[in-house]
Amino acid sequence: LVKLSVFNIVGQPVAVLLNETRARGAHSYEWDASDMPSGIYIYQLEVGTKIMTRKMTLVK
Repeated sequence: LVKLSVFNIVGQPVAVLLNETRARGAHSYEWDASDMPSGIYIYQLEVGTKIMTRKMTLVK
């Protein structure tokens, strides 16, 4: 199972972009953030039992 979530800077969830089974290999995902304001967001990628959390900046 692969889950890709986006949170605002205070930790509130703003989007779940993926929550599905994916085959092994490299994948990419394009987020349509047109309805989101500019700012700093946190994204979290969960793959099985592994979790990766990173910051990103959205500039419009």
